[in-house]
Parts: sequence; structure tokens; C-alpha cells
Amino acid sequence: MLLVLSAVTYRQIGYWRDSMTLWSHALQVTNDNWVADDKKGELLIAQGKVEEGMPYFYRAVALAPDDPFTNLTIGSYEQKQGRLREAIERYKKVINVAHTSRVIKLQAFNSMCYAYRGLGDTGHADKCFEVVDRMRVYK
Repeated sequence: MLLVLSAVTYRQIGYWRDSMTLWSHALQVTNDNWVADDKKGELLIAQGKVEEGMPYFYRAVALAPDDPFTNLTIGSYEQKQGRLREAIERYKKVINVAHTSRVIKLQAFNSMCYAYRGLGDTGHADKCFEVVDRMRVYK
């Protein structure tokens, strides 16, 4: 019995070799695992594989639509792709989620300012910048 358990343990330890192996395995053995999708996407982006990583974020947000970090990441990607209206909608989602941290809300507002500016909507951009300034003053 000890030999069998040792073999199983050895096999399981292999999945913990590194984060990419762990999250890839989690996605293979689970269904609808937004955390694993999010983490694998994060790891791919950290490796510079943005185009490969983004589908994991889109899957994660489909499963957990109110996750502020995932929406912020997608918003940033959309903004870099020139899809400013889509980015703004993601940032609004981040801002409106109750459990979003102040730091993440500040990032969303700041990014939204530049997205509005990119659209030529100086009125909304200026309002965003005012909110960002107030948020920075009242830490």
C-alpha cells in the first residue's frame, strides 16, 4: 500500500513543478475553472505571450464576469488594440464591482481617462482625471 501511495504522490508532485504545469493540469482535470484560466493567462502574459494568454482571460471573465482583475486586464488589452469603447466598458465594470480594491479602481479610472481622451471625448476624460486626482488625495 505504501508503494502505491508513494507512486501516486510522486506523480502529483510533478504537477507542482512550476506554476504553468500546475494551472495547465488544473484546466485539464476541472471544468469551468475561472481561477485556473486567469492564472494561466497571467503566466503567459508574464512570458510575453499576450496573444496566447488573452483567450484564458476571456474564458475566465465569462465564468466570473464581476472579477475586477480580469476585467482590468481585458480592458488594458482592448485599449492597446485600439478598441477604446470596449476598454471603457471593462473599466466601468471594474469600478462598479463592490469588492474592487481602491488601487484597482484607481487603475481603472486612470486608464479610462486615457481611453476617453483617445476617443476625443475631453469632457469625460476631464471628469475621470478629476476623480483620479481626488482618489490620490484621499488615500
